[in-house]
Amino acid sequence: MMRSEVVEESIWKIKCIRDALNTIPEEYRANIIESIYTGEMPREIAHENTLKRWRRKFIRELAYNLNLI
Repeated sequence: MMRSEVVEESIWKIKCIRDALNTIPEEYRANIIESIYTGEMPREIAHENTLKRWRRKFIRELAYNLNLI
């Protein structure tokens, strides 16, 4: 029983991440995830402010999807 609850919660969290990523233009998605993971903004893709804006949007959408806000 417990395993099925863990699996269901994992599926739900992955869906929340996927839905949040889908609010970001495709060309920025990998870079947004990378910047969250590394803590560094890749400068060669777009202006830093553009990436920060999309990163904030992703984090806000993810928090909303996870019912944190």
